[in-house]
Amino acid sequence: MQDLSSDDVRSIGSIHVVVPYIQWYLYSLLCICLSVPSFVPTVSVADSDVTSSSIHFTWNEYNCAELNGEFAFYNGIVTKVDQQTGRSVHQLRYASLTKYSLDPCTTYTFKVAVKNDVGIGDYSDPIEVTTSSEGRYYLLNIMDLCLP
Repeated sequence: MQDLSSDDVRSIGSIHVVVPYIQWYLYSLLCICLSVPSFVPTVSVADSDVTSSSIHFTWNEYNCAELNGEFAFYNGIVTKVDQQTGRSVHQLRYASLTKYSLDPCTTYTFKVAVKNDVGIGDYSDPIEVTTSSEGRYYLLNIMDLCLP
């Protein structure tokens, strides 16, 4: 064992504390415990979840082993492609988001990350989805239905 100088040992009553080793141990614990989530969600959208004015995004729930702390929320970002405006950020408790009031025939991207009590982890790969065209609506004259 290496010789310790008097600077390395502190006495507290009858207890002798080896300072550098305790500092290293505490630092090691902080490095292990205090980190952002390593979990990265995978986003999916079913064809049936896309309309002319809404998109329903889902992703896999976080894995507790990769959370690295207490779950705070999912941070989801929806962005209208090819435009500077139209970005919205959502803090979510559950692994899904339905975005309403979208424009028809418009492409949007979505990405999501998990936030714990330390910070936000890596975002998922962005998924690109295009809303469908508007449905056709016909105005029917009730008088056309009447028989002469």
